[in-house]
Amino acid sequence: MKTILLSLALSLIYLSNYAKEVVTIQPNSTFVLDAEKVTTNRIQIRNMSTLPFDVSVRSTISKEWIKGFGMAPKGKATISIDFGQELTLINKTSEAIEVTLHFINAKTPRAEQTNQQPKITFTLHNSTGQSIPLIIPNVMNPNLSPYSNSGVSLAVGQKIYCKTNGKRQLILVVDDTIRQGEKIDVAQLIEAL
Repeated sequence: MKTILLSLALSLIYLSNYAKEVVTIQPNSTFVLDAEKVTTNRIQIRNMSTLPFDVSVRSTISKEWIKGFGMAPKGKATISIDFGQELTLINKTSEAIEVTLHFINAKTPRAEQTNQQPKITFTLHNSTGQSIPLIIPNVMNPNLSPYSNSGVSLAVGQKIYCKTNGKRQLILVVDDTIRQGEKIDVAQLIEAL
């Protein structure tokens, strides 16, 4: 796959002056954005096309996967990236995809982010044939596609909500009983409400 990297100079000048950028990801290509090249840690991603693509956050140095999800056609989600991480958008289709990146002002100063609690990496699974919209405050708002998985790396105490019948409901609070790499069925959490 061909990789498209934003240059440091262009990123610092362009992204610091504008809150939104439109990116075209060519067929079978990857777009990479390094967290150190933007002034915020929260990014809203909006898929302007009718084709899906993959979103992941990886370590800048080791390229180790930290979290990610599939972006549905015309979908949108908000995700956070910290220093030492990069946002990767992967187009596995044979057509170009247009994506809007909206850079949201961070509530937490960058200096405070290095003192965060340890995180637990696990998978949110949708075992149903319907999409499940989730809200993970200050992290991302993924829409779990039918029969899909979304990998997350969340701090202990992080709350996860589901939007059902137009109402936001708490379905999970991350705690140390969740094992690293565990798969949690979101549909079962919702049924238990």
